[in-house]
Amino acid sequence: MVQERIYSRNDISDALKSSGIANYEIVLAHCSLKSFGQVDGGAASVVEALTMMSNTVLFPAFTGKITDGKNCPPVMNVAQSPTWTGAIPEAARIKTGALRSLHPTHSLTGFGARAKALLVNHENTHSPCDENSPFYSLVRNNGIIALFGCDHNSNTMVHCCEELAKVPYHLQHDVTDGVVMTDSREIIVANRLHNWQKPPTNFNKIEQLLVKAQALIVVKVCNSQVKIIDARKMFDVVCNQLIRDPGYLII
Repeated sequence: MVQERIYSRNDISDALKSSGIANYEIVLAHCSLKSFGQVDGGAASVVEALTMMSNTVLFPAFTGKITDGKNCPPVMNVAQSPTWTGAIPEAARIKTGALRSLHPTHSLTGFGARAKALLVNHENTHSPCDENSPFYSLVRNNGIIALFGCDHNSNTMVHCCEELAKVPYHLQHDVTDGVVMTDSREIIVANRLHNWQKPPTNFNKIEQLLVKAQALIVVKVCNSQVKIIDARKMFDVVCNQLIRDPGYLII
């Protein structure tokens, strides 16, 4: 019986370099821990390897839930509220030196030279992923999305496209005063939040658009198949598709 290889932090770091991911200046990482295989140190080792790269890395730190709305405003504590987006984003959230954007449902954590500039002003949005959000900052600054063992249903940049294309189903009609708590103050963030009761959607439909636009390549990091997506090209092609056909993603 062949014993499954156990990957170290350095193995992951070397794989990031050989795959070319380490060459990108800004990376938004959506990660499945199990996709890497057996990792010595688990999620923390993956985060260490990703943040050892000489670039800026962002992770989802979402806290939004189905009950969020005008009658049940969300509350997010920057230092204490865990994320439901997986073991790797949660390990990133609690890592020393992590920065976190100030949003009550769709915050991001970040590391690296440009993290602060990318995460700033999330509390000044009108919806979680609008043109003032870190998601659109990724587009403006020629970043990439890296889906480690994930498909496009984990690709939150699609929400940015939906919001900027103004599709009718995606956001709640009412504005909700969400709360972000820091060590020193409470911040009210007035947003139209995601409509958790919207029709079912299939984000994997965008794959064919991305391939045609040469916006996607696939590499391997340890056992994880990684989709690398050019954020600017993705935004342009998906947003334009949704403007032409607002129901494109609805099942």
